[in-house]
Amino acid sequence: MLFRFVSDQSEGAALAFRRAWNFGYRRIGFVTSERFERNTRGNFRAGFLRQQSDYVARTARLEPLVLSQEAASAPLGELRTWLRRARPDAVISSVAGLRGMLGRLGVVVPRDLAVAGTSVLDGNFAAGINQRCEEIGAVAVRTLAGLIQQGQVGVPASAQRILVEPTWVDGDSLPPLKAPLASRHGGGKSRALA
Repeated sequence: MLFRFVSDQSEGAALAFRRAWNFGYRRIGFVTSERFERNTRGNFRAGFLRQQSDYVARTARLEPLVLSQEAASAPLGELRTWLRRARPDAVISSVAGLRGMLGRLGVVVPRDLAVAGTSVLDGNFAAGINQRCEEIGAVAVRTLAGLIQQGQVGVPASAQRILVEPTWVDGDSLPPLKAPLASRHGGGKSRALA
């Protein structure tokens, strides 16, 4: 692949973490799948981990959950175990089927657990990242037009990746906390699978 045009995935996850933090959440988790991690080279998880290390003490950081299968076929036990162990009050997720999985576990979004998607277009959560697909396409067209105008043909000397800055979309799946965490979650503990 000679040219690659993508949303800045690492920055997208970092932006989602910062937004959840600014909304008052302190136990912010990350849920993804092995397949998604391979397809994105772990970029979203890297952004989450980077931001978590900037905001959260080492002893309070939540280990991301990487599901072994896609959500439709993933064993609910992986998610149930992680929720009980990590006790997140908010989650950033790349798993499109996460809402359904949470529902099968009896977890109601956002009452029990707030969730933001790494893509509001296909993540099934109202809050999250707009990866700006239209802008990515426009950047690709402008780049190609520039190459044609400059008479550049053939294989370039090196591959290039052009990143487009994502934006945040507010939504009811990750509302700002109105009450202090201690009163909302009984001392800061998540109510998911409590």
